[in-house]
Amino acid sequence: MANLPKQMKALRYEKPEDWSIGEVPLPELRPNDILIKVPRPGGVCGTDLHIHEGEFIANELCNECFYCRRGELLLCEKFEAHGVTMNGGFAEYCAYPAGKVFKFSNLTDVDATLLEPASWACKASKRSAPRLGSSVLVVYGVYAEAARVSWPPSKIFGDEITILGSFSETYMFPATIDYLDSGKVRTAGIVNKTFRLEQFGEALESIRNKSAIKAAIVFDDATGV
Repeated sequence: MANLPKQMKALRYEKPEDWSIGEVPLPELRPNDILIKVPRPGGVCGTDLHIHEGEFIANELCNECFYCRRGELLLCEKFEAHGVTMNGGFAEYCAYPAGKVFKFSNLTDVDATLLEPASWACKASKRSAPRLGSSVLVVYGVYAEAARVSWPPSKIFGDEITILGSFSETYMFPATIDYLDSGKVRTAGIVNKTFRLEQFGEALESIRNKSAIKAAIVFDDATGV
């Protein structure tokens, strides 16, 4: 710790849509946290765009409350959010619970930014448990609040209809890493836009205008795609 700088470069918000790059203190470590130097790419997604506009939708779980101890993590009583209420990963250093830091072997650093969205898909697949040969409708994102689904009880009973929701990626990171590390999923080219930290606004715009399939912030000398 003695050789660490006292300040680091980081992206920060003062209010919605008002971001800047500046020098800030290194994050303070909580019990069981580790300090990570971030020379690696960081993924940019729709969540970052929502946070930029002032919404609060990303979260971290305390793993200590009544619901977390029962394994019902999505009902956590103490939601926190890296990159919102706590320091996030768009900085030279970040602090993260040791139990939520995982290794990968065969993915490139850029392709590793796909682990988080892929884990959502793996969670949904696990919950739905589709049978071999069945057809699956994949819905990209959440419907508008005005959207509604309505069937009479007789149809629900007769057709044995089940609507099953899936949110977040609880417990799925290790399995997703194994899956993507295995090479069974083609990841090359999905991250089709990379930006420097100072180009964060351009990264958000690539998400907004859908020119990026997946965008990433790079901290080394890699050129943008």
